[in-house]
Amino acid sequence: MRKTLLALTLALVLPFALGAGSTYNMVVNGEVAPGKALVVGGVTYVPLPTLRLLGVTSSVKGSTLTLTSGGASASAALGSTTTAAGGANQLAALEGCIGQTLFNGVWRFKVTSFTPTKIDGVAGWSLAIEMKNATKAPLNPYGTGMSNTGGGYSLLPPSGNSNVWQEPEIVNDFVELNVPQGGLITYKFKFTPTPSASPDDLAVKPTKFLLRINTQNIDKKAVPYSVPDPSFRVRLDCQK
Repeated sequence: MRKTLLALTLALVLPFALGAGSTYNMVVNGEVAPGKALVVGGVTYVPLPTLRLLGVTSSVKGSTLTLTSGGASASAALGSTTTAAGGANQLAALEGCIGQTLFNGVWRFKVTSFTPTKIDGVAGWSLAIEMKNATKAPLNPYGTGMSNTGGGYSLLPPSGNSNVWQEPEIVNDFVELNVPQGGLITYKFKFTPTPSASPDDLAVKPTKFLLRINTQNIDKKAVPYSVPDPSFRVRLDCQK
């Protein structure tokens, strides 16, 4: 039992060694993660709650601790040609590239294009998405934690400055779409500069899109997200 508890607490051996007896704060996908990394005998371990932020699930049977990444087998993670659940382009973590499907247990989400555009004569950006309902019941984005008045859709430059591009003010035509089981919706988010954005700010191409999902006021049984943070983060400087 003691060995099992140790395995659950110290879940992952990293391929590098840090100072013996040290602990380290952790950042996952740009966000502070719970717990600390711990160095024991020159080997660094990461707790399971942190791995869950990356879509890794765990189970214990006898003396064996099994880790699974997004439903994929260990052989797939190590380079096998086996396709992970959800498609060849799907990631276990909720961060990917343009053209890559992300799955949070409810929605299969993909940014299909990101292009410069003119919005009421102002230079901006158009970001097109596809989103598929992967549950067994009809859903709409609003009922699953997506915002209908902005505050949940961010376009960020490499610096991470959120005051360069304005979030869409009202996206009711997106969040109120009723999507049947297996149904697919498409949408284009359009971003214009904020009044405070400088010419230097606007000269830098955005590199990340964030779609935040708030799970505090939703029915967890009706909306069965499979990861602690089901928000989507898409890198706009890579494509699959």
